[in-house]
Amino acid sequence: MIINAIVNLIEQKLVPAPATDILYVVYFARGTKIVVNSNDASCQEGGFCGYHTALSFSGTEYPFAVIADCDGGCGDTQLDSLTATSKPNPLFLYGTPSYH
Repeated sequence: MIINAIVNLIEQKLVPAPATDILYVVYFARGTKIVVNSNDASCQEGGFCGYHTALSFSGTEYPFAVIADCDGGCGDTQLDSLTATSKPNPLFLYGTPSYH
């Protein structure tokens, strides 16, 4: 699970500790299918190119984002796809997960 991987990296001090000014972003290799639940998956018809939500660490929630590389499926080119999906949307970083 992605959240567990991020928490493990934090606990091993391989990434900075959570803070209000840190956003963890996980980029996946081209063609990697990311499944959030049985109905939501990346890089497929009706799927998403990325999403953001929050993880809980030491009783506090911190935002993180997941970005899929869908072979240009979310833009005209691979660069367009990654740029559009990576564009920050600070109003929605906390709270209900959002899929793009």
